[in-house]
This record gives sequence, C-alpha cells and structure tokens, in this order.
Amino acid sequence: MKALIQEGVVVGFVSGDAFGESLPDTLPVNVGWRFENGEFLAPAELTATDLISRERAWRDIELTRVVWLRDRHRDQLEVGMDTHFTQPQFTELLQYLQALRDWPQSAVFPEISARPVQPAFLLSARVEQ
Repeated sequence: MKALIQEGVVVGFVSGDAFGESLPDTLPVNVGWRFENGEFLAPAELTATDLISRERAWRDIELTRVVWLRDRHRDQLEVGMDTHFTQPQFTELLQYLQALRDWPQSAVFPEISARPVQPAFLLSARVEQ
C-alpha cells in the first residue's frame, strides 16, 4: 500500500505498483498525515481551511484516477468495439463522476465519512488499467 501525497499531506492510498510513498509497517498512517523529509508525521489539529483543501485534493485525485474509464468507454463506442462496461455500469460511473464534481458543494463537505463512494466494479477496473 502506498500513500498519495499532495502538498506534503496524505490525501489517499493506492495499492500495487502505483505511484506514491510506501507506508511504514509500524505507523497507522491515515488521510491528513503529513509527509516531510521522507517521514510520515501525525497531523497537527487541522483548521477548517486545511480540511477543505485536503478534501478538494482527494476529490481531484479521484477524478483523475477514474475519468480515463469514461473516456475509454466512449472511445470504444465511437469505433464500434465491444465496451468494457455494461450500460448500467457506465451510468453508475457517470453518476460517481458527477458526485465527485458536486462533493465540494455538499452540505456535509468536507466530512471524510460523507465522501462519494466508488462503484464496486471500479476496483477490478483499476487493476486492469
């Protein structure tokens, strides 16, 4: 498992051979931790501005990580190929992308527990990337 770092703060996690910083086995690193000089540091008390920045960064990374799936599906349709997703899956993907775009305007933003939840089929789609 690796941590995604933006502006010195952990904003998410990835597994496999993805980019990111390797997590130490001895620390329970979580979103919001700082990463300085190659070390993970527990976060200081976050301000409201910090929380908003962190959640926007998470949202931006998540959009970047899934938008290619939408593009691939559209390209496959354009050239007459079989698509990777069924139409209901593609609709669910589009709804997830919209939820990510709408997240900063949500009444519960920037509450981590209220983040948009990715469709289950995306987990296998990312592995096949």
